[in-house]
Amino acid sequence: MGVDQSPQPYIGAVPPGAYWIRNSYSGNALDLEGSNAAPGTPIVNYQVHRGLNQKWILEPGIRGYKIKNAKTGTFMGFASHDGISKGSSISGNPAAIEWDIVSEGSNYKIRLSADTSLILDLANYGIENGNKVIVWPDNCGANQHWILESCNPATYVGIIGPGAYWIRNGHTKAALDLAVPSCAPATPVINGEITRRPSQKWILETGTHGFRFKNAETGTYLSIAYRLAPVKYMNVTCNPLPMEWDVVKNGWNYRFVVFSSIGVQS
Repeated sequence: MGVDQSPQPYIGAVPPGAYWIRNSYSGNALDLEGSNAAPGTPIVNYQVHRGLNQKWILEPGIRGYKIKNAKTGTFMGFASHDGISKGSSISGNPAAIEWDIVSEGSNYKIRLSADTSLILDLANYGIENGNKVIVWPDNCGANQHWILESCNPATYVGIIGPGAYWIRNGHTKAALDLAVPSCAPATPVINGEITRRPSQKWILETGTHGFRFKNAETGTYLSIAYRLAPVKYMNVTCNPLPMEWDVVKNGWNYRFVVFSSIGVQS
């Protein structure tokens, strides 16, 4: 009887499929610049907008995933696959190379399969749109950690239904409100006198791990000052980028538990 010696498909820390890939430090997404299919088009870190050029399809290879852009069909790689070294910028390429995805806490590291000493790195911790993404030796930096969010996730089921709510504090009985009706990031959220104005109305949208609390007046979302590493006593703000909150029963009232890339905090 013969033995099948054919290579087995790669099995990574996440299943194959379509993902949004965000940097843990900046919160911004891997983005094929200009949705351009030309070889050597830079892949940069850019504000999340959910365009197809920010959607990446993980296809199993032998030693890793081939990471294909949903808009162009080109693959995450380099302008040239010869002479790759630390500091090389990533770009789109019609020819696929493989990337090994490994767990790092609740996030992931994305390593070059051909040289696992080099991993995907947000260059110089830059948070501006268009910042370069490179490969660099592993230094345990937050700029080397990535969030992979499935484009087809399971849906959160809460103990209350989605919809519009007035939210009051169980002790003060005052309402959750915006300090000023502004769409600006990091607008403070306060506990204010009940007026039933639109800034006190919150729309609970279903996410993957919790509800997204959208303000009815501004369309911005309940968030925290430093969304990637929540700690106690951190100020609650509103932000254009959603954050998810698990609503849990607490006697006659409820607690909101924030879900972040590194865990949860009450």
